[in-house]
Amino acid sequence: EMPLDGALIARFPPCVRLICEAGTGFNNIDCEAARAKGIAVCNIPTYSTEAMAHMAITFVMAQSCSLVPQARALATGGRAH
Repeated sequence: EMPLDGALIARFPPCVRLICEAGTGFNNIDCEAARAKGIAVCNIPTYSTEAMAHMAITFVMAQSCSLVPQARALATGGRAH
């Protein structure tokens, strides 16, 4: 989350017409400064929902099959698993 304050937005060139937050909320963007400069602000609230669901399932599967200990054992030459 990169903060976009009014001072930074004021330095944007005229070709900047949109600030799009890849996530929920606008708490890191000075929307008043953007509006004053004619820049639209939007967000994509479900940007990473599917990716996070995939990551959660991957972690559950890794834990259920002891993937991490097996990877460590293989990295150090162990073949007991």
